[in-house]
Amino acid sequence: MRSARLIVLLGLVALGCQRAPRPLVAGVDACDFCRMTVSDTRFGGEIQSKTGKIHAFDAVECLASFHLAAADRDEAGAAWVSDFESGRLVPVDSAVFLRDGRINSPMGRSLVAFGPEHRAGIQSRYGGHPMTWSEVRESLRRRGLEPGATPRDTSHAQAHGATP
Repeated sequence: MRSARLIVLLGLVALGCQRAPRPLVAGVDACDFCRMTVSDTRFGGEIQSKTGKIHAFDAVECLASFHLAAADRDEAGAAWVSDFESGRLVPVDSAVFLRDGRINSPMGRSLVAFGPEHRAGIQSRYGGHPMTWSEVRESLRRRGLEPGATPRDTSHAQAHGATP
């Protein structure tokens, strides 16, 4: 009887850890990467670590940078981004991302996410370059972004005559 209670208790604890994705709360949630308060939930996202902890983010670039570091430590679990048009959280692997369009994100890098149902027409509405989740991660890995850093994309600087 005691072992049955323990099994039920462990099951309830495990179910309690599976609470992601949860709605982001503007003005309350703080970004677990840059520490800024989430001001516009349309740009944010969440990661659930392998231990079940929910990490909130104010921008796609913060989420992706955190995800890169967590994956290197084998701590990354599921990840979701806000669909810019609906605010609904969608899995990062099914989202489409736009970079350098007409939408300014909180971190100023113009990187936004859309759910798969918005794939058609977003580039014509918002401009920019469509990207997949793996392309977003690789772009951030190449640029070496960290909290408060500016992109270090030397190929762009060199192409325009600047020194890195």
